[in-house]
Amino acid sequence: MLDHSPRKDDLVHNIMIHQVGSGPLMTYLKSDGDIDLTVVTPSGKKIVNDVLLVLESEKEKGRNTQARSSADLVINDVQHIPAEVQLIKCMIQGTMIDISFEQLGGLKTLEFLQKADELIGREHLFKRSVLLLKGWCFYESRILGSAHGLISTYGLQIMVLFIFNLFNSSIKGPFSVMHLFLNYYDKFDWDNFGITLQGPFKIASLPNIALEKIPGDENEQVLFSDGFLQQYREGHDVINPAVRRNALYVIDPLRKNNNLCRGVNRGTLMRIRSALRFGSTTLNKILKTSTTTRLEAELEDFFKNTIQTMTKTASSVDS
Repeated sequence: MLDHSPRKDDLVHNIMIHQVGSGPLMTYLKSDGDIDLTVVTPSGKKIVNDVLLVLESEKEKGRNTQARSSADLVINDVQHIPAEVQLIKCMIQGTMIDISFEQLGGLKTLEFLQKADELIGREHLFKRSVLLLKGWCFYESRILGSAHGLISTYGLQIMVLFIFNLFNSSIKGPFSVMHLFLNYYDKFDWDNFGITLQGPFKIASLPNIALEKIPGDENEQVLFSDGFLQQYREGHDVINPAVRRNALYVIDPLRKNNNLCRGVNRGTLMRIRSALRFGSTTLNKILKTSTTTRLEAELEDFFKNTIQTMTKTASSVDS
């Protein structure tokens, strides 16, 4: 697309485009996933308007059936969001693309999550657990999606990592993580506490984050120490001086002033708590089922929407 830019030579030189988020982490939901890109330029050169110009030009070209060739991309719904972190959103070939600029922190976050997965090991147990929980949170309980005032994907990942930090020795597989996740967060006091990777903290302590002592096995080895996290904190620019007052707190371990669930409000928090309670109660009942046949049937019902969506996706790919 850059070939059509009036500043092609200036634009292309030394520009790097990185994919970040769930795509390169391999934890995306194929049927509803978007693609997150960040554009990095020499000395932070501002090229937002140039990228917009290219996208709009390609969009108009796509509307002209005579000028369009079979190799052209179909681009629609180009939006520029001039926020503190500028963002361009568009649809390319039916897939939502989010383009940010100079967000080196996103690369550090990806590097951190990849390393966390390596540290946990066990055939990518962290990633498999995230996929299982993303499916349930998105398709069954409808509590995932920061754009709708719900839990963000990165927030969910940190909530999962905290479960590993707390229960690592007792975790057997992705389903074990899900069971512990639902039971723990169902009972969590979201009115008075928030979550960090290293433990809960009192909301009243903000803007400081005073961690609470977690009851449990003192011999349980902490997976993610401050030393481990510190190597990934460089490159994360401070945007806000302090965490703002929100309804639900999941703190970014790489940038302590960043609440990953800041979009959640009182109304959506009630929805999230209700879903976690229902999920925990239902799953605990299912696991008490006496026969294997009944257990399989009830688990299929527990993941009914996820199974249906994945089946449709697989069928469309095969066809």
